[in-house]
Amino acid sequence: MIRRLPIIPAVSARLAAITISLAVLLIVALVALSGSTMLTLLGLGVIGLGMVILLLLRWPALGPILLIPIAFFVPYSIGTGTHSEISAPFVWAMGIILLWIATIIADPTRRPSHLTRPQIALLVLSAIFIVALFVGQGNWMPLAGKAPLTAQLGGLALVLLSVGVFFVTAEQMQEERGLIALVGVFLLLGGVFAVGVLIPPLKPYLLRLYEPGSISSQCFAWLPALALGQAVFNRRLHPILRISLAGLSAIALYSVYVSVPGWVSGWLPALVGVLVIIVLRSRWTFLVILGGGLLFAPQALQSVLSADAYSYTTRMQAWQILVEIIKANPILGLGPANYYWYTPLFPISGYYGLQFNSHNQYVDLVAQAGILGFVAYLWFLVSMGLFSWQAGRRAPEGFARGYIYGAIGGLATIVVAGMFGDWILPFVYNVGLVGFKSSYLGWLFLGGVIAMVRIMDREA
Repeated sequence: MIRRLPIIPAVSARLAAITISLAVLLIVALVALSGSTMLTLLGLGVIGLGMVILLLLRWPALGPILLIPIAFFVPYSIGTGTHSEISAPFVWAMGIILLWIATIIADPTRRPSHLTRPQIALLVLSAIFIVALFVGQGNWMPLAGKAPLTAQLGGLALVLLSVGVFFVTAEQMQEERGLIALVGVFLLLGGVFAVGVLIPPLKPYLLRLYEPGSISSQCFAWLPALALGQAVFNRRLHPILRISLAGLSAIALYSVYVSVPGWVSGWLPALVGVLVIIVLRSRWTFLVILGGGLLFAPQALQSVLSADAYSYTTRMQAWQILVEIIKANPILGLGPANYYWYTPLFPISGYYGLQFNSHNQYVDLVAQAGILGFVAYLWFLVSMGLFSWQAGRRAPEGFARGYIYGAIGGLATIVVAGMFGDWILPFVYNVGLVGFKSSYLGWLFLGGVIAMVRIMDREA
């Protein structure tokens, strides 16, 4: 297997195999001589890590694919001394990103030869956040404190990891079957939960089996979008399978609506994603659905507003306060996580000294990375939408077309979910690092669109 690894030159394959074998034998010998349980576990861990690295070097597409079951099921986490822990998908994403970077350093031929506009926008966004970290060390409001450096670094890490997952998926998925496996694993595991929670005897077991935080707005948004994309646009599928996927999309949408009563930020982004896919397929069908929906819209809107009136009122107050805070440095913001420590200087609902966050991805971006960060994020959304639309129009019949149009629906859910604070870039003092357990999904599948276009270009 060593001879087939792409980053190990053929002339040194034998040397690499000998080195790895000697390292494993040395670790086993040390463990046997020591008799220490801790050292035994450490040795086994090192051996296991080496095997995982070799496996990922041989099949790079496994990295993004395995991220999904790890996020759903692995309870492992690392304490940080705060209320937020470093979760298993956080560690795995960091590992596959670092491994990808190592491969392109070791083998320059694997470096991306052409960056798309969405990728360039994300690189700019990452650079702005890094600069904002240093800018945030300034004393922008003398009476306010700053977030601990660990929290600031955590906020920056969430941005860089999200961008990294996008790049790894875009660069490591070299074949369509890898993307098929990626979507299949997600639809299977996510579908089991969406259907199972509607069955009362199964619901308690599923809630214990799936990791807290892995089933959120983004999970319920991408599940119906990807399923419906295949059902509507992948005509190569058997009709029964297409009907089943359409049914899964409908059940997932219903499940998110009834599972948490009043969870507008859960069902509304998912509904928007489904409607976008319907528009892409048939404008007449959309108009019929829209006409029927308008009959019930006033009653539904009144119900939503009455249920969340207090939430909307406090959010509006929070945004007005954050506008005043942002004025301290509107260009580059106050740095990752810092604005949370500025809020006690301003009264909200008549109370001083309260710390709060924006509950809005867009306001959050301006507060942390300024207008430049906000513009870079909008640049990504717009360029990703245009890129996906152009790709969908020339995608061949089958999985590729279904995937790209499903991803367009998923992109629409990201735009909407950001308004409700269901984080695409999690905020440290809200959902925390745990938010990455579900926020990675959008970056994963949108990166897959870049990969799919490159696959289509190679096949063409």
